[in-house]
Formats: sequence, structure tokens, C-alpha cells
Amino acid sequence: MNPDFSFENVDILTYEWTLRYLFKWVQSEHTPNVPLDTALVQDMLVIKHRRVHREFETGFENGLFEDVALPPLNLEDAECHYQVIRYNIGNLNCAVCSPVPLSYRTYDTQTDQKATPHDHAAGVAARNGESIETLDSDHDIPSFLWFSRISYPISGIRTGDVIERAEGVNMSNYVKKWDENEVHQGHLRILATVLSELRSLTHRSKTKACQVAPCLLQDRKALHVCEALYISPLGEGTAIVYTHENYPTVGDIRVQDETELEEALMSRVIAMER
Repeated sequence: MNPDFSFENVDILTYEWTLRYLFKWVQSEHTPNVPLDTALVQDMLVIKHRRVHREFETGFENGLFEDVALPPLNLEDAECHYQVIRYNIGNLNCAVCSPVPLSYRTYDTQTDQKATPHDHAAGVAARNGESIETLDSDHDIPSFLWFSRISYPISGIRTGDVIERAEGVNMSNYVKKWDENEVHQGHLRILATVLSELRSLTHRSKTKACQVAPCLLQDRKALHVCEALYISPLGEGTAIVYTHENYPTVGDIRVQDETELEEALMSRVIAMER
């Protein structure tokens, strides 16, 4: 982590896969039910998953700041591990943690074969560098690259634990095409609204910390937000078991109907930083 970086102007601090999960929840009626924790640090909202879910690679156990500040085991000398990237979603300034300990590299023959890293990432490694995250569906690739801001992923064929024919692939045009799709822009606008509502409801809670769970509200999908005991995003995550009867409801966030979605499609408010 860059010790000179300031989070004073950051509205949302979260993981790339957490944003991708919420985006999938906006898009789909069949998103897995994965509860989220939210907590305020001054005026910044921290969002993290509550439990492990293989599909979204949420197998972290420590606080978000620990993830980005400490290098994985045996990679202490790596040039990069967890990176924090900063971009806007709607009018929200987001700092997004993305695990990228691998970089696409070339060798410069003018400098005694010393490796020169490119200005883009080419792979995503799991904690401790034990494995490389893979995506089995082409449908998931563009949104993954958009939220992680990776333009040059490593592509290959996986057979069991063996990856063959691995090579860096320029996906910038692919991601740009996805970004310019008006349906995706409408979903991103809804995501921006959901994030704003989560921040507002967490502000409203007495403890400045909430648990968020997907639910159905009058046959429409929604996020049920309950006040929780204080959950520090700086320390180790601890599960807080509660029922809706024991903890007060702060509010519910409903997904817009088709009319509201059409209005969202008319205004392209999310612009990918190129």
C-alpha cells in the first residue's frame, strides 16, 4: 500500500469481486444469496462479503486493509500483489481492491535482460500465490475486466490443475465494447444507485455498521439492511449471528422496475477510464 495515499475523498472502499457480485445481483434473478457487511470509517463506506463463496473468489479472512498492505507468503519481494485502483461509479469515488500479484512482462535487451513491467496487469492470483483465478464462462470475462481494470489478462487452456498455452491477450477493445453497451450502462447506473443507498442507510444506523442480505420484497428482489454490532474493517472479520427479530431494520433497497431501467438506459452516466 502506498503510505502517501489518502482515503479522505473516497466514498466506497471494497473488493472488485464485491462490486461484480452486486452487479450480477442487479442483472440476474438467480444470483447466490451472499450477505454483505458494511461499515463507515469517517465518511467512507467499506463493503465486504460475509462468507466464502467460490464463484466470486471471496475466500478472505482478514480485514481489507490487511489484504492490501501485506504481501502474500513467498512474494514479499514481488513488485505488486494486491492493488487498489480508483475510479468513479456514477458520482461515487471508489477505491477498489483487486488481487494482482502477476504482471505481463517483457525483457529489454538494452538493459542486460532486466525485466521491465508493463503498465497493465495480466493475471489474478489467489491469496499466498497458490493458484491463478480462472473464469470458465466468456460471459463473465468482460465485467471482470471492467471492474478490475485489467486490459491484458493471461489466456490459456486448463486441464485439471494444468494450464497450457498461456499467453497475454489484449482485451481492451473487448472491454470497450462491453462498456459501450447501453444495457450494461443501465445496470451500472442501477449499481451506482444501490451503492449510494447502502451508504445512506449505513449512515442512518446507530452503530454505523450493517449487514445486507438479498431478499424478495413484494415479489421483487431487494436488499434487506439491518443494523449490526460494530464491525471494524481494519481488523479480522468476525461473524455476527443475528436474526431480523433481534436487530433493527434500517431499510430496504429495491431494484428499479422496467420503466426506471429504460430511463437509466437513456442517460450514459458511467464512463470507463481509458
